[in-house]
Amino acid sequence: MPTNEHSEPIKALEILIQQGILTLSECLHHEWPQYAHQEKNEIPEANLTIHISHSFLSQDYCVYPEYPTDNKGRYDLVLFHPRQSEYVIVECKRFLKFNKKNNINIDFERMLEQKMLKPSIGILITMTRYKEISDWWVNYNRNPKPKRKSSKNWEDLSTMLKETRAIVGHVPLTTKKDNTSDYFHEALYAIFKIP
Repeated sequence: MPTNEHSEPIKALEILIQQGILTLSECLHHEWPQYAHQEKNEIPEANLTIHISHSFLSQDYCVYPEYPTDNKGRYDLVLFHPRQSEYVIVECKRFLKFNKKNNINIDFERMLEQKMLKPSIGILITMTRYKEISDWWVNYNRNPKPKRKSSKNWEDLSTMLKETRAIVGHVPLTTKKDNTSDYFHEALYAIFKIP
């Protein structure tokens, strides 16, 4: 769904998310926080949460990391602005992966089913090194899953994004310190109202 069809508060959240991702990208020019033996892995998601937090703190939001959930888990961040009525729940992932412990769909469902923080807006942020996933993310309503992906989890994610009328976007992250030209790296985000 195009961003211009959503309310001003959601557009303002999108700008803050983009600013946080861009500051992370600037920092990645100086240092790449990853073990050399984990080349196929992603930088830790805490890098996203700290830069997103900074962006919101600069606009007088109260920021609560590792906020307890209804079901004994934790959200990466809960944000609240004293002059606004909605809580903002943020979950970050290092990458899109569908297993029992690291599944963006589980986080998405958990956010949608939560009863503790009402009214609220959910934000999912993840990183990818695959252009076909980034292309699918910003066009999820046209195709239920990315090219060369067969898992039903992709279709489930697409359905949740559609049902929540999520605003989605992507922000390029820097290339590695050696500036390899064929290196693709982006942060993807989705913003949605929690019923």
